[in-house]
Amino acid sequence: MKTSRRQFLALSAGALLSTRLSHSSAAAAPNWIDAHVHVWNADTIKYPLAPDWNKAGLRASFTPETLLSECRPEGVSRIVLIQMSFYQFDNAY
Repeated sequence: MKTSRRQFLALSAGALLSTRLSHSSAAAAPNWIDAHVHVWNADTIKYPLAPDWNKAGLRASFTPETLLSECRPEGVSRIVLIQMSFYQFDNAY
């Protein structure tokens, strides 16, 4: 049975794609982006909370260093920081 040009190209493309996928996933870590991340610090003297918030409602700090230590092993290489609501309009942290 003779293979048509179209069949040859389809088979070749499929083989090339599966080879590239298997090599790329083994050779390089994923390049994920976490598009909604919050960080905060429990130091309310240096980073005061908005008027409607109090320290009792504040969980332990979640610093950029902590975030990166958790997300990098999972293949996240970029993040988008979102302001925590308890800082309101103060973007100092």
